[in-house]
Amino acid sequence: MYKMLIATHGRMCEGILDTLKIFSNDLDHVETIPYYVEGVDSEGMLSNYINMIKDEDVVIVFTDVMMGSVNQAMITNMNEKNNVHIISGCNLPLILEFIACNPDSITSEFIKEKVLDCTKSIVYMNDYEVVQNNMDE
Repeated sequence: MYKMLIATHGRMCEGILDTLKIFSNDLDHVETIPYYVEGVDSEGMLSNYINMIKDEDVVIVFTDVMMGSVNQAMITNMNEKNNVHIISGCNLPLILEFIACNPDSITSEFIKEKVLDCTKSIVYMNDYEVVQNNMDE
């Protein structure tokens, strides 16, 4: 089964999931774990999530800050899982790239390609020539 986890400082992950609902109705495979939120047992949620991962699953984990405490928690707790891929610096365009992926197509090379493609979407717009059109995104 294909699974995605978004884990961030605060409720950013929940906001991303809410926004993803605009783009897709099929988000049953996406879970969130907010860290440093009062009343939320993040470590317990992570432990439960890890226990639900089967050997045949393909899991993509998105975190917000490279080598931040949330990212370190994912690395520390999931480093023995060969079927888990952790990506830091998550943003909406990157996560959208993975929403409808075929789990059979997910390899390290595929992930590296998607990450590289999405880094190109981070642009300082003051230096970018915008061509006006009437089309939606």
